[in-house]
Amino acid sequence: HGNEPMSVDFVLDAIHRTLEVDDARSRRWLREVNIWFIPVTNPDGLHRFLEVSRAMGRKNGREQDRWKGPSGGDGGDLNRNYPFRWHTLGEKGSKSSKAHPWYRGISPASEPETQAIMALSNEEHFAGLLTYHGGTVALLAPYTIDNVENPIGNDAWDVAEDLVAGLPRHPQGKDWVVRKNLYSVDGTDQDWHRFAHGTVALLVEGARR
Repeated sequence: HGNEPMSVDFVLDAIHRTLEVDDARSRRWLREVNIWFIPVTNPDGLHRFLEVSRAMGRKNGREQDRWKGPSGGDGGDLNRNYPFRWHTLGEKGSKSSKAHPWYRGISPASEPETQAIMALSNEEHFAGLLTYHGGTVALLAPYTIDNVENPIGNDAWDVAEDLVAGLPRHPQGKDWVVRKNLYSVDGTDQDWHRFAHGTVALLVEGARR
């Protein structure tokens, strides 16, 4: 979401940690693992939030209303646009109104940014994935949508708990916790990656400041 700009800094910090900190763990990662860093998956939304209006940016910038130029009716929420269980929660987990910040898009994977990430995932078949958001302090482990059963022996949840156990206390004094979701959402990237390729797809909810 482009209106969560701290998420960009989280990824840039991860790049710095991996490339510039010379320790055995980082050297092993660089030697043995293919790592992709994507600081921004919604560049148009980020631009609108930073340069046009703080009321914009959650959605991408696809022009889709009768107003020329940036407006609240443009774009779709990319984290409601993935084809896994798209629109299955009705108006609870995503919205059909183009003006709503949670607008899911006209059809599953209708947005070019969604298509680009799916194409990369289909090519690489990632073993693990972290997506970053800003708003609270939590680590979300799939499946995040209601009424979808996780496997017995949930490796994604186990990895998430190991990560939280190794983290220092958050600077704002909040405790990191592993959760299924903050609220049930359909069409998320995290659930699609898990379903499509068995990826340990975790969502980091970092603070907004």
